[in-house]
Amino acid sequence: MEIIHVGGEGFQKLLDFESWRIAQSGYKKGTNDVSAISSMGRHHETQEAFLLMEGEAFLLSGGTGDEIGAMEIIKMEKNKLYVVQEKEWHFIVFSPMGLSLIIENSNTGAENSANKELSREQLEFLSGELKKRS
Repeated sequence: MEIIHVGGEGFQKLLDFESWRIAQSGYKKGTNDVSAISSMGRHHETQEAFLLMEGEAFLLSGGTGDEIGAMEIIKMEKNKLYVVQEKEWHFIVFSPMGLSLIIENSNTGAENSANKELSREQLEFLSGELKKRS
């Protein structure tokens, strides 16, 4: 049996096994807080699932088109699994003490993913909406 500690800041791989991976993402100022929103990412070949374990977080989605589209902001709830679809633009904003578990394919990485900068209008919209909802 292996026991793995979950906790801490930023992205950390916890376990890779054959075709799947468990990782965590925790609040890290300047990386995944409100001030860090500048782009969204997506994975071309795989879904990704998030489970909020601690604190507060918002899952941002920008659709599945070639460009980031209409924004959806979902306040994550503990004990609910959020599955981001293949090619769906996304970003998670954490509040201090926020922590989520990530389940994804073990080969998910830069070679099969993309990032795209948000426009000034998209950034203003997200910033305003997140301030209202926090």
